[in-house]
Amino acid sequence: MISSDTIDNSIYLFIALIALNLLAFISLLRLSSLRCRKVFSKLSEYVILILALKVGVHPNVLGRYERNLDVPSVEVAAKIAKALGVSLDYLSEITDVEQDRVVLNRIQDIASLPNEDRNQVFKVIDALIRDYKASNE
Repeated sequence: MISSDTIDNSIYLFIALIALNLLAFISLLRLSSLRCRKVFSKLSEYVILILALKVGVHPNVLGRYERNLDVPSVEVAAKIAKALGVSLDYLSEITDVEQDRVVLNRIQDIASLPNEDRNQVFKVIDALIRDYKASNE
């Protein structure tokens, strides 16, 4: 017959093994998390370096802009917006609508049309938007 002491010792041993496995698992998660943070940090440094090269400023200067310790000139802000593929209005938080290059190029194409053609394009766009809103209400 198995004594209750043997059963108690077996339970304690089982709980200890579970605890050790849990600690090992937590250590692996922590290691994975630390590794991911390290990779993300390095990747972030490279992205800042590439952006700084495209804009023509030192990476430290970009860091100061990101932390709101300094404000870029309009020319530098325009270069940053262009490098990121967003409008200057979006970058400077004047608008929440992120307009990509395709949309901006189309707007510029429409703006360069003769007045009569431009007005015709606007009428078509207005009709499409009106119909879209009516069908989604």
